[in-house]
Amino acid sequence: MLEEFSYLGAQRAYEVVVKNPNLIADQVEHIEPVLSGSYPPSIENSARDLETMCRAKAEELNAKANAMLDTYCPRADAIFA
Repeated sequence: MLEEFSYLGAQRAYEVVVKNPNLIADQVEHIEPVLSGSYPPSIENSARDLETMCRAKAEELNAKANAMLDTYCPRADAIFA
């Protein structure tokens, strides 16, 4: 960047590129845009709702599997009993 400001002269270019930004940085307090740590969302009844949805899906898939088993192997109940 010093080369970009070379038209100001070496001394002035150094001030503009190196010295002044450092002076400004020293005057500004350090802030963190995001707090450190983990902050997952909190959703009411999410654990219960997830369990309900998973159980419903498992029952649906089990019913489909049983229907397919009955279609392709009608005596499966006797075999697996």
